[in-house]
Amino acid sequence: MERRNQKIQEFDVASSISGGTRCTCAQLGSKSYQVVVAGDDARNVKLWKINRKECLLNFQGHSSEITSVCFSAHEEEVYSGSFGGTVIVWDINSQKAVSSLKGHMASCTTIAPYPSGQQVFLATGSADCNLKIWDLRRKSCVQTFKGHKGQINVVLFSPDSRWVASGGIDGTIKIWDLNTSKKLVEFSLNESSVMCMKFNPQNLTLASGHQDRTVQYWDLENFGHISSTLPESNPIQKICFDPNDSRYLFTAASESLRLWDIEESRLLDSIESTWRGVEDLCVNVKESMLVGLTVNSASFSLWGTDLKAIAYSGRVFEDIRPVVPAPQNIPAPIVRKPEEKPKRIEERSRTVDFNTTFVPVGDKPLGLEYDDFMPKQPLEPDNSRVLQEVGENHSNFLTVLQRRSENVNLILKWWESGNMPAALNGLNMMNDLSVTADVLKNGLTDTRNDWITLELCGQVIPLAGNLIESKYESYIRTGISVIGTLIKQFRNVISSTLTAPSTMGVDLSREDRIKRCEVCFQAFKTIGDSIGLIKNSRRENQTGDQARDLKRILDSFIAECSRV
Repeated sequence: MERRNQKIQEFDVASSISGGTRCTCAQLGSKSYQVVVAGDDARNVKLWKINRKECLLNFQGHSSEITSVCFSAHEEEVYSGSFGGTVIVWDINSQKAVSSLKGHMASCTTIAPYPSGQQVFLATGSADCNLKIWDLRRKSCVQTFKGHKGQINVVLFSPDSRWVASGGIDGTIKIWDLNTSKKLVEFSLNESSVMCMKFNPQNLTLASGHQDRTVQYWDLENFGHISSTLPESNPIQKICFDPNDSRYLFTAASESLRLWDIEESRLLDSIESTWRGVEDLCVNVKESMLVGLTVNSASFSLWGTDLKAIAYSGRVFEDIRPVVPAPQNIPAPIVRKPEEKPKRIEERSRTVDFNTTFVPVGDKPLGLEYDDFMPKQPLEPDNSRVLQEVGENHSNFLTVLQRRSENVNLILKWWESGNMPAALNGLNMMNDLSVTADVLKNGLTDTRNDWITLELCGQVIPLAGNLIESKYESYIRTGISVIGTLIKQFRNVISSTLTAPSTMGVDLSREDRIKRCEVCFQAFKTIGDSIGLIKNSRRENQTGDQARDLKRILDSFIAECSRV
């Protein structure tokens, strides 16, 4: 089946004239969709035209490698930032630098052009934690916004040019008012780095992509949190709204391209992709094409997906990867306004079927804190007040149970259909120890092990290892029990395969078996050397006895397989 997301053209930076050894950044001109600007580690800023192999222009003038590039709104100018912090404005018609902006004390990591047709202002973010606004007419900095506690990854002007947004590795999104030169509001979520942002072109909302693989949707009218997407397999690199209907949001990550109904946090389509290092993502309305730009060492590539081939109605394709529910240990988003205390933004919970039978493994459900349900003030005889405080987090309790129910149901669906690789992959991506413990405790025992193969063993061992690293007793015991079952079942096969003398000729089946045995052996070795197992083996209780027995078995097994 032909992939919907196709590579259109690859541009070789290293082989071009005065080329560098590595492409560091790139952006597509979003006015014509016919030009690309790219920077490299040899201090070159190059302008390329689609369907041509050689670059059109090569701007030189920086004294250190290029770290960020972008076009002006009308593609008349190019802006480039360097590792040294200098920003240079290049005029495409005259093919010369028109100004050099100095002020950042570290690498210029992101540049945002002024959205109107006039090139009046420029916003830049840096590793020095500062956001700067430049007046291109005066060729100087007119405002410096401080407040981030780490590198700024992305800056963005609002469509009406009144605000500028900044997001950084400290996990905060700050909205600045250009008229008052003050911070308007601050959003934060679990200190997960902000990788990208986009203002909704049709209403007062903002979407942000994060290191934790989710997209957050923010209300800029009431300054609240609207929704979150389920996590992808890798951190979000770029996002963009569909200009035809801004409720649709595209997200790009390594080997992932998805379409969401962002208002309902509903995944509509997952487009099979092989790309990595996504630098730009936009919709070419005229050509009805979703266009992406990726950087890969010495080259960058242009990708395209026909919008007509994308399932806006939510139709599910057979080759779509499984949707994995979000981790449950993420706290509610925090919104901070000037001179206001943080407020908790509650999310609407979805209605689910509670008929699932839960296996009682956890001594503490994921996402629930005992102290959250206790009164924050000394108890008073006012029973109504006590009840109000105790029930304050009841909605959080229900949400956790609902999401855990969804997780278990999803894994059971794959398990019962015999799709064990998908079930194990889902457990790994969920990162929910309570569900992992439920499934492994009841699905893999000395009497229930007929489904496990050598290949699946390599997937199960790390999952059990995560349980051993847990601080909860029941999780640790489940992890130790699972590893014990696996070592008992596969020890002889792995040991005999890895220590057998090599044979003459080519035996593909044997080579495949050796590779699988090596994967399992390395996984077992990682468990044997893990801090969690060593720490638990020092405890003077039943868990400690189990951990010491497993440690002796693993040490003996590792020594056995290491014999020459």
